[in-house]
Amino acid sequence: SVKGEPHTVFDRLNLSIHKGEKIALIGSNGAGKSTLMKMMVGLLKPSQGTVELNGTSVKNVKPEQLSRQISLVYQNPEEMFIKDSIYSDIAYAMLDENDADPDKTQEKTEELLKRFRLSELSERDGRLLSGGQMRRASLAIGVALNPGILLLDEPTANLDIATRKEIMRTLSDLKEVTDTVMIATHDMQLVCEWAERIIVLCQGQVAADGTRDEIFGNAALISRVGIRPPEIFTMGQALDRRALCY
Repeated sequence: SVKGEPHTVFDRLNLSIHKGEKIALIGSNGAGKSTLMKMMVGLLKPSQGTVELNGTSVKNVKPEQLSRQISLVYQNPEEMFIKDSIYSDIAYAMLDENDADPDKTQEKTEELLKRFRLSELSERDGRLLSGGQMRRASLAIGVALNPGILLLDEPTANLDIATRKEIMRTLSDLKEVTDTVMIATHDMQLVCEWAERIIVLCQGQVAADGTRDEIFGNAALISRVGIRPPEIFTMGQALDRRALCY
Protein backbone atom coordinates (compact mmCIF):
# COMPACT_ATOMS: atom_id res chain seq x y z
CA SER A 1 0.00 0.00 0.00
CA VAL A 2 1.08 3.61 -0.55
CA LYS A 3 0.84 5.97 2.40
CA GLY A 4 -0.04 9.63 2.11
CA GLU A 5 -2.91 11.82 1.00
CA PRO A 6 -5.52 10.22 -1.32
CA HIS A 7 -4.78 11.13 -4.94
CA THR A 8 -7.58 12.63 -7.04
CA VAL A 9 -7.51 11.16 -10.54
CA PHE A 10 -10.77 12.62 -11.92
CA ASP A 11 -12.41 15.90 -10.97
CA ARG A 12 -15.83 16.68 -12.50
CA LEU A 13 -15.38 14.13 -15.30
CA ASN A 14 -18.49 13.83 -17.45
CA LEU A 15 -18.59 11.33 -20.30
CA SER A 16 -21.18 9.29 -22.20
CA ILE A 17 -20.48 6.22 -24.34
CA HIS A 18 -23.07 5.12 -26.90
CA LYS A 19 -23.95 1.76 -28.40
CA GLY A 20 -22.09 0.86 -31.58
CA GLU A 21 -19.16 3.25 -31.09
CA LYS A 22 -15.50 2.43 -31.80
CA ILE A 23 -13.66 4.66 -29.35
CA ALA A 24 -9.96 5.34 -28.77
CA LEU A 25 -9.08 6.69 -25.32
CA ILE A 26 -5.78 8.57 -25.50
CA GLY A 27 -3.61 10.77 -23.28
CA SER A 28 -0.21 10.83 -21.64
CA ASN A 29 0.87 8.38 -18.93
CA GLY A 30 -1.05 9.08 -15.73
CA ALA A 31 -3.95 10.78 -17.54
CA GLY A 32 -6.36 8.19 -16.06
CA LYS A 33 -7.09 5.88 -19.01
CA SER A 34 -6.72 2.57 -17.13
CA THR A 35 -8.41 4.02 -14.04
CA LEU A 36 -11.43 5.11 -16.10
CA MET A 37 -11.79 1.63 -17.59
CA LYS A 38 -11.54 -0.03 -14.17
CA MET A 39 -14.28 2.30 -12.91
CA MET A 40 -16.48 1.41 -15.88
CA VAL A 41 -16.28 -2.33 -15.10
CA GLY A 42 -16.71 -1.84 -11.34
CA LEU A 43 -13.17 -2.79 -10.26
CA LEU A 44 -12.78 0.70 -8.82
CA LYS A 45 -15.60 2.68 -7.19
CA PRO A 46 -15.69 6.50 -7.46
CA SER A 47 -15.60 8.34 -4.13
CA GLN A 48 -18.17 10.78 -5.55
CA GLY A 49 -20.47 10.76 -8.54
CA THR A 50 -21.89 7.75 -10.37
CA VAL A 51 -21.05 5.35 -13.14
CA GLU A 52 -24.20 4.22 -14.95
CA LEU A 53 -24.56 1.28 -17.29
CA ASN A 54 -27.72 1.32 -19.42
CA GLY A 55 -29.19 3.89 -17.03
CA THR A 56 -28.45 1.94 -13.82
CA SER A 57 -25.73 2.79 -11.27
CA VAL A 58 -23.06 0.08 -10.95
CA LYS A 59 -22.07 1.21 -7.43
CA ASN A 60 -23.39 -1.86 -5.60
CA VAL A 61 -22.95 -4.38 -8.41
CA LYS A 62 -20.03 -6.85 -8.29
CA PRO A 63 -17.62 -6.78 -11.28
CA GLU A 64 -18.35 -10.43 -12.11
CA GLN A 65 -22.06 -9.58 -12.43
CA LEU A 66 -21.24 -6.74 -14.82
CA SER A 67 -18.92 -8.83 -17.00
CA ARG A 68 -21.76 -10.04 -19.24
CA GLN A 69 -22.54 -6.42 -20.13
CA ILE A 70 -19.11 -4.79 -20.02
CA SER A 71 -15.74 -6.54 -19.98
CA LEU A 72 -12.11 -5.38 -19.69
CA VAL A 73 -9.14 -7.06 -21.39
CA TYR A 74 -6.12 -6.11 -19.28
CA GLN A 75 -2.91 -4.48 -20.48
CA ASN A 76 -0.98 -7.54 -19.24
CA PRO A 77 -2.74 -10.44 -21.03
CA GLU A 78 -1.38 -13.10 -18.67
CA GLU A 79 -3.77 -11.73 -16.01
CA MET A 80 -6.64 -13.15 -18.11
CA PHE A 81 -5.47 -16.78 -17.75
CA ILE A 82 -6.58 -18.90 -14.79
CA LYS A 83 -6.83 -22.41 -16.27
CA ASP A 84 -4.13 -24.68 -17.71
CA SER A 85 -5.15 -24.30 -21.35
CA ILE A 86 -6.59 -21.60 -23.62
CA TYR A 87 -9.52 -23.87 -24.43
CA SER A 88 -10.39 -24.15 -20.73
CA ASP A 89 -10.00 -20.39 -20.19
CA ILE A 90 -12.40 -19.53 -23.03
CA ALA A 91 -14.92 -22.21 -21.97
CA TYR A 92 -14.73 -20.99 -18.36
CA ALA A 93 -15.45 -17.40 -19.43
CA MET A 94 -18.63 -18.65 -21.11
CA LEU A 95 -19.96 -20.41 -18.02
CA ASP A 96 -23.36 -19.09 -17.09
CA GLU A 97 -25.69 -20.54 -14.49
CA ASN A 98 -28.61 -20.09 -16.86
CA ASP A 99 -26.90 -21.64 -19.87
CA ALA A 100 -24.89 -24.72 -18.96
CA ASP A 101 -25.30 -26.68 -22.21
CA PRO A 102 -21.88 -28.39 -22.65
CA ASP A 103 -22.41 -29.00 -26.38
CA LYS A 104 -23.17 -25.33 -26.99
CA THR A 105 -20.17 -24.24 -24.88
CA GLN A 106 -17.86 -26.57 -26.83
CA GLU A 107 -19.18 -25.31 -30.17
CA LYS A 108 -18.77 -21.63 -29.22
CA THR A 109 -15.30 -22.24 -27.75
CA GLU A 110 -14.09 -23.94 -30.94
CA GLU A 111 -15.63 -21.13 -32.99
CA LEU A 112 -13.71 -18.49 -31.00
CA LEU A 113 -10.46 -20.47 -31.19
CA LYS A 114 -10.85 -20.53 -34.97
CA ARG A 115 -11.82 -16.84 -35.22
CA PHE A 116 -8.74 -15.76 -33.26
CA ARG A 117 -6.44 -18.27 -35.04
CA LEU A 118 -5.79 -20.25 -31.85
CA SER A 119 -7.09 -23.72 -32.79
CA GLU A 120 -3.62 -25.31 -32.96
CA LEU A 121 -2.74 -23.76 -29.58
CA SER A 122 -5.95 -24.75 -27.78
CA GLU A 123 -4.27 -27.09 -25.27
CA ARG A 124 -1.39 -24.73 -24.48
CA ASP A 125 -1.19 -22.76 -21.22
CA GLY A 126 -1.90 -19.12 -22.10
CA ARG A 127 0.91 -17.89 -19.83
CA LEU A 128 3.48 -19.81 -21.91
CA LEU A 129 2.55 -18.36 -25.30
CA SER A 130 4.36 -15.68 -27.32
CA GLY A 131 3.32 -12.04 -26.88
CA GLY A 132 1.07 -11.96 -29.94
CA GLN A 133 -0.53 -15.34 -29.22
CA MET A 134 -1.16 -14.24 -25.65
CA ARG A 135 -2.88 -11.06 -26.86
CA ARG A 136 -5.12 -12.97 -29.25
CA ALA A 137 -6.00 -15.44 -26.49
CA SER A 138 -6.87 -12.65 -24.03
CA LEU A 139 -9.09 -11.01 -26.68
CA ALA A 140 -10.84 -14.35 -27.23
CA ILE A 141 -11.53 -14.62 -23.49
CA GLY A 142 -12.91 -11.06 -23.43
CA VAL A 143 -15.23 -11.83 -26.35
CA ALA A 144 -16.24 -15.18 -24.77
CA LEU A 145 -17.91 -13.23 -21.96
CA ASN A 146 -20.23 -11.96 -24.71
CA PRO A 147 -20.38 -8.37 -23.40
CA GLY A 148 -22.17 -5.58 -25.22
CA ILE A 149 -19.22 -3.31 -24.38
CA LEU A 150 -15.60 -4.49 -24.64
CA LEU A 151 -12.77 -2.40 -23.16
CA LEU A 152 -9.17 -3.05 -24.22
CA ASP A 153 -6.15 -1.62 -22.40
CA GLU A 154 -3.10 -1.16 -24.68
CA PRO A 155 -3.79 -4.15 -26.99
CA THR A 156 -0.80 -3.45 -29.29
CA ALA A 157 1.82 -2.49 -26.67
CA ASN A 158 5.27 -4.14 -26.91
CA LEU A 159 4.52 -6.13 -30.06
CA ASP A 160 6.73 -6.49 -33.14
CA ILE A 161 5.43 -5.13 -36.48
CA ALA A 162 4.09 -8.45 -37.84
CA THR A 163 2.30 -9.32 -34.58
CA ARG A 164 0.89 -5.80 -34.29
CA LYS A 165 -0.60 -6.10 -37.80
CA GLU A 166 -2.17 -9.41 -36.77
CA ILE A 167 -3.75 -7.82 -33.69
CA MET A 168 -5.00 -4.94 -35.87
CA ARG A 169 -6.77 -7.46 -38.12
CA THR A 170 -8.28 -9.08 -35.05
CA LEU A 171 -9.52 -5.72 -33.74
CA SER A 172 -11.19 -5.02 -37.09
CA ASP A 173 -13.06 -8.34 -36.72
CA LEU A 174 -14.46 -7.36 -33.31
CA LYS A 175 -17.29 -5.33 -34.83
CA GLU A 176 -18.85 -8.64 -35.89
CA VAL A 177 -18.99 -10.01 -32.34
CA THR A 178 -19.56 -7.09 -29.96
CA ASP A 179 -21.55 -3.83 -30.11
CA THR A 180 -19.24 -1.24 -28.58
CA VAL A 181 -15.44 -1.23 -28.24
CA MET A 182 -13.19 1.21 -26.38
CA ILE A 183 -9.41 0.98 -26.63
CA ALA A 184 -6.98 2.83 -24.34
CA THR A 185 -3.76 3.22 -26.30
CA HIS A 186 -0.59 5.19 -27.09
CA ASP A 187 -0.55 3.65 -30.59
CA MET A 188 -1.57 6.61 -32.75
CA GLN A 189 -1.54 4.62 -35.98
CA LEU A 190 -4.09 2.26 -34.40
CA VAL A 191 -6.15 5.29 -33.35
CA CYS A 192 -6.12 6.71 -36.88
CA GLU A 193 -6.86 3.43 -38.66
CA TRP A 194 -9.46 2.02 -36.29
CA ALA A 195 -11.27 4.61 -34.15
CA GLU A 196 -14.41 6.51 -35.16
CA ARG A 197 -14.39 8.61 -31.99
CA ILE A 198 -11.33 9.79 -30.04
CA ILE A 199 -11.52 10.88 -26.39
CA VAL A 200 -8.47 12.74 -25.06
CA LEU A 201 -7.85 12.65 -21.30
CA CYS A 202 -5.59 15.22 -19.67
CA GLN A 203 -5.13 15.61 -15.91
CA GLY A 204 -8.39 13.84 -15.14
CA GLN A 205 -10.47 15.88 -17.58
CA VAL A 206 -11.80 15.28 -21.09
CA ALA A 207 -9.56 17.67 -23.04
CA ALA A 208 -11.19 16.82 -26.39
CA ASP A 209 -13.72 14.44 -27.89
CA GLY A 210 -14.20 14.07 -31.64
CA THR A 211 -13.10 12.58 -34.95
CA ARG A 212 -9.48 12.08 -35.95
CA ASP A 213 -9.51 15.25 -38.09
CA GLU A 214 -10.89 17.28 -35.17
CA ILE A 215 -8.28 15.88 -32.76
CA PHE A 216 -5.12 15.70 -34.88
CA GLY A 217 -6.00 18.85 -36.82
CA ASN A 218 -5.93 20.84 -33.56
CA ALA A 219 -2.24 21.75 -33.23
CA ALA A 220 -2.72 23.58 -29.91
CA LEU A 221 -4.40 20.51 -28.38
CA ILE A 222 -1.69 18.15 -29.67
CA SER A 223 1.00 20.34 -28.13
CA ARG A 224 -0.80 20.85 -24.80
CA VAL A 225 -1.68 17.20 -24.20
CA GLY A 226 1.59 15.79 -25.50
CA ILE A 227 0.16 13.50 -28.20
CA ARG A 228 2.54 12.33 -30.90
CA PRO A 229 0.64 11.96 -34.21
CA PRO A 230 1.66 9.28 -36.74
CA GLU A 231 4.82 10.25 -38.67
CA ILE A 232 2.97 10.45 -42.00
CA PHE A 233 0.57 12.99 -40.47
CA THR A 234 3.45 15.11 -39.14
CA MET A 235 5.20 14.94 -42.52
CA GLY A 236 2.04 16.03 -44.34
CA GLN A 237 1.62 18.96 -41.93
CA ALA A 238 5.23 20.02 -42.56
CA LEU A 239 4.46 20.22 -46.27
CA ASP A 240 1.04 21.83 -45.91
CA ARG A 241 -0.64 22.88 -42.65
CA ARG A 242 -4.03 21.98 -44.19
CA ALA A 243 -2.97 18.40 -44.90
CA LEU A 244 -4.63 15.64 -42.85
CA CYS A 245 -2.82 12.47 -43.94
CA TYR A 246 -3.09 9.19 -42.08
